Order: sequence, then C-alpha cells, then structure tokens
Amino acid sequence: MNDALIETALTRLEADRAAATRGAGLVDEFDAALLAAARALPDQEGRVAFASDYLRLRSGEPSRAALAAMLSRQFTGDTLARLETLAQMLNDDQMAQVFARIGADNSALDRVLLEGFQTDMFACQEDMDINSPAGAAAVSARLQSEYGWPKSLTDIYESSLNATFFDLCKEFSPQPRPGFHDPVTAPIPTLVLQGAFDTQTAPSWGALMVSSLPKGRLVFLPESGHGTLPFSQCAKDIGSAFLENPEAPFDASCAEALTPAFLLPDGTWSR
Repeated sequence: MNDALIETALTRLEADRAAATRGAGLVDEFDAALLAAARALPDQEGRVAFASDYLRLRSGEPSRAALAAMLSRQFTGDTLARLETLAQMLNDDQMAQVFARIGADNSALDRVLLEGFQTDMFACQEDMDINSPAGAAAVSARLQSEYGWPKSLTDIYESSLNATFFDLCKEFSPQPRPGFHDPVTAPIPTLVLQGAFDTQTAPSWGALMVSSLPKGRLVFLPESGHGTLPFSQCAKDIGSAFLENPEAPFDASCAEALTPAFLLPDGTWSR
C-alpha cells in the first residue's frame, strides 16, 4: 500500500471510531468536520466566502462533484484532504442527507433574509432621514413629561429601538436621491388593502397612498392587522378577484361585516 492509501484508511478508521464513540453516523462526522473547518478559517472574509459557496449548493444539482468543487475552492492542505476523504466515504443515501442539511440551512437563511435583511435594506434608506436616535430620545422625554412613563421604561424603549433598527442601519451606506419620499404614482390598476389593527402602518396611510394612484382602489378591513390577506376569507376573495382581472369591478361589501363589536360601559354593544 502506498502512503496515500494508508492515510485514507487511517482517516476512515479515525472517522469510524469517532462516529461510533459519539453514536453518530458518517453524515454527522462530515458535518462536524466541515463546521470545524469553516470556524478555523482565518478571517471574516474567508468565512463569508465559504458560507456563500456552501449555501449556493442548493441551487444546483445535488452531486458529489458539486460538493467536491466547493470543498476545493474553500479549503487547502490537511483540512481539504480530511474533508475530501470523508466525502468520498459517503454513500448515495448519505450524500442525499448532506444536501438535505444544506437545504435546511438555506431555509433558515431565507427566513433571516425575508424577516430582517430585506426590510432593513429599504427601511434604513427610507426612514433614516426622518428618524434618528436623537428623535427616539425626544419621544422618550415626551413620554416621561406628558404621560408619566418612568425613565426605566423609556430606557428599554430606546435601547430596543437602537438594537433592532438604528444600530443595524449603520451597516448600510446611505443612498439618498432626489424625490425619495415623493408619493408613488402609476396609471395601472392598484389594490390597497388596509387593516385597522395594523400596528406598523397607520390606518390613514391606505387612503393617502391611493390618492396618488389614478387607478387605485382602497379596501379598509376593520379586523385586520399588518398583512390583511391571512385574516379573513373576505380579504382573500377580494385579492383573488383583483389578480384574476385587475380592471374589473369587484364587490368589497363583505369588509363591512367584519367590523368588531365592543361591549360599552352601559352594557350595550357598539353595533
């Protein structure tokens, strides 16, 4: 046996022994080795490059060749040799498990992008010239002086806003341009669904938006929060009707029946 074969055999024995000790399979062994190799990359730029390359595997055909190519692009020396050896030991079923995990990792990243990054990408441009940490501090002062909020509570408000918005926006370079806050207008059919219980968009903004849209139509949904479609079949039906034929009239009267009733102090209902 030559040295390469001996090294391969010893690597396999080491992997099998570790897997048996931990009660884990070869897929776990490869996963752990890949994670350790990624963490050992010497700088942030290298780790970001690996993460991008790793996550792109989902968009192509799952194959040994694709995995091997990614490994060779990101690692060298003994680290690459160990990862290649472990990858070669994977059977077809185990290779499928590896790509299934890559898909799961991508799904987690998709949620991060949809829930945070894409929102920040726009909000940090649109909002930062009308909002600021100084503005938040001014609101805190008003809450204390006019509404009796304790400073301990307004401190929580400010620190939370800084952590979830202002600090994150520092990562985006401002890209101001003329007319950035001018109302959007377009001569195409546009449906605006506005929820009365929306805590992120003022109820008045729906009408304001439609006012600059020549073919805009507003449907006000009394019981809906942010994102109206999930709240009622009425909203779903209106949305579907618009998508099927944007130019056609549709019946939005079902929205009127969604007005919530409240029990008043005199024991009667609001409707």
